[in-house]
Amino acid sequence: MYIIVLIFLIPLTIFAQPRLEWWQIYRNGRTTLFSDIFRAADGSYSAVGSSSNEYISFYFVKTTPQGAAQFQQIYDQRDIRTLRAFTVIQTDDGGYALGGESSPTRACCIKTDADGEVNWIRLLGEENLTSSFSAVIELKSGELLFAGGHNRDGYLVLIQQNGDVQWERSYGEADPSETFKAMREVEDEGIVLGGNRTPRNGNSSFWFIKVDFDGDVIWERIYPLDNGVSETLNDMTSCNGGFALAGNRGHWMRNEPVDFLLKRVDRNGFLIWSNTYSLNDNSPEQCYGIKKMPDDGFILCGLATLNGPGALLRTNAGGEELWRRADIIEGARTGYYSIVVDNQGGITACGGLYSDDNQELNNVALITKTLPEHNAPRIFWRYPDQPHIDILTGDSIRFGAAASDPDLDTLNVQWILNQDLLSTTWMESNDTSWIWISSDTITLDSLYCIVSDGNLTTSVNWLISFKDFFIVSSTPANTGTSIRRNTVVSFSIDSIAYIDDGRGRPAYRWSLIDRLDDDRREEVGQDSAVSVRFERKGRYAAEGLAYLGDARDSVTWEVEVRGIIRAYWPRCEVVSIRPGEEVAFGVAPFEPEDRRPCLSYRWQVDQVDIVDEDSSEVRLVFPNRGRFEVGVFVVDSVQVDSLHWELAETDSQKWIVNVAVPDWIVHAKFQIPNSKFDIAPNPFNSLTEARFELEQSGDVKLQMFDINGRLVRTSVDGWLTAGRHSIAVEGCDLPAGIYIFRLKTEYKTITRKVVLMR
Repeated sequence: MYIIVLIFLIPLTIFAQPRLEWWQIYRNGRTTLFSDIFRAADGSYSAVGSSSNEYISFYFVKTTPQGAAQFQQIYDQRDIRTLRAFTVIQTDDGGYALGGESSPTRACCIKTDADGEVNWIRLLGEENLTSSFSAVIELKSGELLFAGGHNRDGYLVLIQQNGDVQWERSYGEADPSETFKAMREVEDEGIVLGGNRTPRNGNSSFWFIKVDFDGDVIWERIYPLDNGVSETLNDMTSCNGGFALAGNRGHWMRNEPVDFLLKRVDRNGFLIWSNTYSLNDNSPEQCYGIKKMPDDGFILCGLATLNGPGALLRTNAGGEELWRRADIIEGARTGYYSIVVDNQGGITACGGLYSDDNQELNNVALITKTLPEHNAPRIFWRYPDQPHIDILTGDSIRFGAAASDPDLDTLNVQWILNQDLLSTTWMESNDTSWIWISSDTITLDSLYCIVSDGNLTTSVNWLISFKDFFIVSSTPANTGTSIRRNTVVSFSIDSIAYIDDGRGRPAYRWSLIDRLDDDRREEVGQDSAVSVRFERKGRYAAEGLAYLGDARDSVTWEVEVRGIIRAYWPRCEVVSIRPGEEVAFGVAPFEPEDRRPCLSYRWQVDQVDIVDEDSSEVRLVFPNRGRFEVGVFVVDSVQVDSLHWELAETDSQKWIVNVAVPDWIVHAKFQIPNSKFDIAPNPFNSLTEARFELEQSGDVKLQMFDINGRLVRTSVDGWLTAGRHSIAVEGCDLPAGIYIFRLKTEYKTITRKVVLMR
């Protein structure tokens, strides 16, 4: 029995690496490089990158399953100096979607047909603000989702198949620089995105978030730095029960050792384990790609050294290294930047060849195919499916695992608890092995199920905590959410496991924590459930604590409270312009206007309304020097029910505009448009004033209508003299909501929207 244990526990690092099956190089310019590769269902490949002749262009190649080029395409626009492709997929219609960047400073995406002919090209992002796309997926609903970075923010754009932009979103904070590198769609739940967050003059860290299909954040994770060493995410892949994130630990420009880095997280983004792999002790390594293998292990690709050969590193599902290889082809160094895996475990990598001695093999695009390794058995089912298990002290729980073998060999199964062998059995392929675990002490244990076919081994593991008290379930089940302001969220601790030893029943304490100021902690309840109204925008944590004597357990929900405004431009709060220069100011709501027809906008300069139009964007010209305040109010009226009331919510964004005038410019009079009709205060509670100026005497009618056009008040109906007038209007007897004031004279009619609050 002990000999068997040694055989099955040690061989994880002594398997022979598979050899290359074929390799192909592709030339189309002085410098050619592949950044990404996609494998189609028929076994063919599509690879994209860049190619330079007179200028750098998108480079796209479609190959046979053996790597022979079927067609090559160059995509360029003469008014764009540089085009680089970083990502490619094949779409359901047989065409392709490519993403990358252009110079100057725009994110670029291309949709082609099955032959690589362009359907449309889109340049996105603002001028002079660096933008790029690093990942693309096609949603099950048919739209294309592109992810990358824009002006130090994570950038996400949803585009319809015809090329129309459905929405675009930016994510991040003011100081750090954020960018997305990879993403996956989660069935019926949303999209997860992996990237990096880098503070100014600081170390980068893995950034992992989940959004819904409208782009609203569900949860966000920032993984803590390892002793202050930079960690950079470059790729991610889905795996059993969660995701695997790959990149680098360390930064060669800061004289830090640089190693391959692999993190395993669960479906909610919580870290399970983190491993680093050093390929060369004396030189930095770069990891660029990751894919899941058929046995639930992983294959990583990159460079064995900063200027060295392309490397493949293979792990099992637990992150333990199985083998590695570094490729030199005809004396030239290889660089691997992306990989795909077929159903048999064959690995196809793309990148480029580099040679100082042979110019024929220098800066040419490369694809290599590695033969499948001997297929290890695969554990395709586990019980419980969570990696962390809590058990009451003295209780027991059954663990199980089902495995299959591609050669239908009889499998040896070992159950190991804290390095102690509990049992070893034999089972047929596709069968299930079970074991019971119990304990009378409070400790932390690691349980492994190791399955071997006699040559290769695979395993799953659980971390087991034996406790005398813990929370079993709570609601909401999702611990990260994004909500509108003034939303009420109900939190509850639904189930608790504890030992009834006379200490009584558990007690509860609920706290609300302001994430912008962790010292601000407010106690909000002492029952098993609590309802919290989130009235202010920001990030919060709702913590539910259950305790019984000295034993305690807690659940924390991350809550992002947002207003109506999702994005605004200009992005800075202080804008410097020259006199006579036109500036566009705009806001974008969280939900599209076709889904929120009640949205309205009020624009002001120095607290004076400046436009009659109800528009999300205005263009202003400041002909005089000075300092002005531009403000916008976004109003959202929501009719809840005809028997109740209308709810109205406002949100605002202001800019300070500093107009600088050279000495030689003649100062003109400030001419921001003024309609000479204003309602203040607006919004109002019970009383407001309609202020207007008449250029000549005449008949005047001032009326107030509800949002459906019904007349609710006539304040003036008769002759008024020229000059300024102020008319008080009461709203005590009216329900809250949006109303329209209409001022009608003999020569013009002007309307204003107002909000009546309660």
